[in-house]
Amino acid sequence: MGDRGAAEERRTAEFGTFVAGASGRLLHLGALLTTEPFGTASPHSRPSDSHPTDSDTGPAAHRTDLELLPAARKLLLHALARTYAGWDLLRQEDPYDRTRRELVDRFSHTAHHHRRSRGGTLGPLAPHERVVLVLRLFEDVPQGQVAAMLGLSEERVTAVHERALETMHPLAVARFGRHPARTHG
Repeated sequence: MGDRGAAEERRTAEFGTFVAGASGRLLHLGALLTTEPFGTASPHSRPSDSHPTDSDTGPAAHRTDLELLPAARKLLLHALARTYAGWDLLRQEDPYDRTRRELVDRFSHTAHHHRRSRGGTLGPLAPHERVVLVLRLFEDVPQGQVAAMLGLSEERVTAVHERALETMHPLAVARFGRHPARTHG
C-alpha cells in the first residue's frame, strides 16, 4: 500500500506542477476560443493582485478571478481532467500538447455554444476560424499538425487561416494584397 500511495502522491505532485506552469496560457487559449473578454483583471493574476480602484467600473471590476472567463475555465477544467486521467499513459508525450489538444477538441465539440461573440478579440470569427488562427498564430502549431488535429487537409487549413487573417486584418490585406506573414511554398 505504501508504494501505491507514494506513486499517487508523486503523480499528483507532477500534475500540480504542470498545472501551475501551464494553466495561465491554456486559460488564455480558452478565452481566445470562446471570445470571452478578459475584463479588468488578468487571467494570470491572483485575487490578491487585483484591487479594484475608484476608476474601475462595471461588473468585471468587482469579480474575483474565479468568476471571470466561465466558458474558458469550463473548457480548461475538462481538458485538465482528461489529461490527469491519462497522466500515467503519457510516457514521452508532452502534457501541454495533450491538454491543448483536449481543450481544442472539447471546444470543437461544443462550438455551437460559442457561435455568438462575447465581445472578445476574435469575436468576428467563426468557431473553426478561431481554432485555426489561435493554433497557428498564438500557439505556433505547424500547419500539418493543425490539419491532423482537426481532421482537415492542409489546403483547407490554409484557406481557413487566410480567411481568418483577412477578417481580422483588413488593413494588412488591403496594403499588401495578402497577409504579410503568409509564406509561399
